[in-house]
Amino acid sequence: MQLTHRLNDVVERVRSLLLSKVGFWAGQTYDLLPVDNSDQLMVKAHSTKSKWVLVVGREYYYESVTEYPIGSPRDLKKALKIEPWSFPYEGVRFVQITRSSPQSHRVTNWVVKAEVFDHLETRPVFVVPETAC
Repeated sequence: MQLTHRLNDVVERVRSLLLSKVGFWAGQTYDLLPVDNSDQLMVKAHSTKSKWVLVVGREYYYESVTEYPIGSPRDLKKALKIEPWSFPYEGVRFVQITRSSPQSHRVTNWVVKAEVFDHLETRPVFVVPETAC
């Protein structure tokens, strides 16, 4: 019984530590805090801690999905490199490539506004658009 109690304490501390490194951006960084004895999370505004993972709210990025009739992933990546910038604003682009058929791929682009990174003291290791969650 005592070992189980200690193990649960360790698991809860690790969970809290990992959650302290995840944030949500919606004009400012929000902390995600565990609620006592629950699987739910509480959101706390005005986080000053640096984050490893930052989930970006939908109003702070542009998303587009395009089908490319290119079967080879290597050829598709080459085509994407020479494609002109056709997004409504400057920012950081993230790309997800998914095979939709043997001869085509679906490319999802997310362009996170540069202002998001301008407001952060340190850049997170992972930036995740909300719709990618």
